[in-house]
Amino acid sequence: MRVPSSCDLNAAVLGTTAYPPVVTYPPQSPGGWPDQPPQGQPPQQPYPGAGADPFGPPPGHSSGAPSAGDEPSGFEQYSLDTGWQQQPQQYEQPGAQPPPYGAPLAPGMAPPSGPPAGYQPSGPPAGYQPGPGGFPPPGGPVPPKKRSIAPWLFVGGGALVLVLAIVAVVALVSTGKDKKPPVADPSSSSSARPSTSATAKPSPGPSDDGVHGNKIIDSATGWGYTKAGSPWVDSVEPPAKELQSPVGQSVKIDTNVYATMQLGKLSDDFDYSGPDDLKSVKSDLATSILKGYYGTGAKVDAGKDHLDEQLTQLGRKAWLWAFDVTYTSSAGKKTTEYVVVAVLDAGDGTAAGFWGSVPDGHDKLNKQMRKAAGTLSPKP
Repeated sequence: MRVPSSCDLNAAVLGTTAYPPVVTYPPQSPGGWPDQPPQGQPPQQPYPGAGADPFGPPPGHSSGAPSAGDEPSGFEQYSLDTGWQQQPQQYEQPGAQPPPYGAPLAPGMAPPSGPPAGYQPSGPPAGYQPGPGGFPPPGGPVPPKKRSIAPWLFVGGGALVLVLAIVAVVALVSTGKDKKPPVADPSSSSSARPSTSATAKPSPGPSDDGVHGNKIIDSATGWGYTKAGSPWVDSVEPPAKELQSPVGQSVKIDTNVYATMQLGKLSDDFDYSGPDDLKSVKSDLATSILKGYYGTGAKVDAGKDHLDEQLTQLGRKAWLWAFDVTYTSSAGKKTTEYVVVAVLDAGDGTAAGFWGSVPDGHDKLNKQMRKAAGTLSPKP
């Protein structure tokens, strides 16, 4: 059964006619609305008594109060003054009803929007969306489609995997950068004689080792000497605490035993102010070196290759002392070394110091050290 639309029944049924119809709701006419017969059929009267006075009393009643058991039709209301009166404002409009399929709409009539209030449709359940044309698809109502969370789980899982991969790559790169090759611990065989001045030295000149071609030069005082050849190397072992940033050469003989030649400005511990202090400061320098590197039991032998004299080199004065020293090594062995100590005036109230030493039994190294000490000279 088609349900009539909820709209202005006066305009839809009677057009511009002012009187209202009285109909049975919902209408039973096969044409849909009472005044619109199916196409191809002549118009029919929508209700009995058509053409009668619509404002007259209802059939079977006289004007006056309604008899017991009578009820208003919903379009009329009885009044003691006027009798039955139409009350369209109090008529409860049914909900929007879909028009009959294919039926034309009356002028000014809006398309139906739903069934009238209280009407129970026989169509699909609430919430069901009909197919095109206003009719449900065959096979009955289709339940609303549920949204699946699988795509979101897939996207979230993919994002998590990507983040973990990035973190792993960053961790691997950072770990690779932090790794450093192990540094070998220095062995005891590479250590020098015990010294209180085994600290890093500032650069004395063009290079850390004071090498200038075939010479070793102390940049602080300008004094230098001609380098000795192999096996001497351009490094200071052990560096003397009596000299400031010493430069020179050395040869490793045994554990904590070296042949050495080193040159540097005298420490401030020595009271030197000019050439008149050369002899006394030479003795102070020799005493400090003997105690510091040969032990308190060291003895100086002045009878063999002994030299203790003042020299002049290129107008600068110096005092040189050469001697043999006998001492007991750290291994408990009695040892003799040839030692050269010199104090060299720098011309500005300061002086350089030189220390050379070669253990006994190394004649070649001894000759090389003596020759190098003989070339000590100031900067021209």
